[in-house]
Amino acid sequence: MLQKEFESLTGQTVTSDMYEKYIDPMYMRCGDMDKHAFCALYKKHGENELVRCLMRTIDNLQVALRNRDGELNESMKEKEDIFDTLMECVKSGDMDMVKAYIIARMGYRWYLLVLLAKGMDLEPADRRKIYEMLKGGE
Repeated sequence: MLQKEFESLTGQTVTSDMYEKYIDPMYMRCGDMDKHAFCALYKKHGENELVRCLMRTIDNLQVALRNRDGELNESMKEKEDIFDTLMECVKSGDMDMVKAYIIARMGYRWYLLVLLAKGMDLEPADRRKIYEMLKGGE
C-alpha cells in the first residue's frame, strides 16, 4: 500500500517519515490483512503506546525466530554429517572408528554412561577409563 492510498483510506495526512518508519512497517507485519481492514483499524486505534509495544514484541519475536531457524539449520546439517560419518563407518565395518567418532562428538564420559545404562559389555580400555575416572584421574 502506498502512502497516498493510506491517506485516502484513513482520511488522515501523515508525513513521509511517519509513513515509512511507523505505518508501512506495521502494515507489512499484519501478514495478509487487507489494506482496507488495516486502515479501518488504524483509524479506530491510531498510533498509541500499546500498538508500539506490540510492534516491538513482533520485531523481537521475528529476530528470535530467525535465530532459531539458523540454529535448526545448523542442527540439521550436524545430524546429516553425523549420519554420513556413521554410514561410512558401517560400510567399512570399522567399529573402532564408530566408537572413536562417538567419543569425539559426545565425550568419553557420555559414551561410558550410555554403555553402563544399557548394560552393554565394556572393553578393557573402557574399564580402565572408568577406573581412572573413579580414582580421580579425570
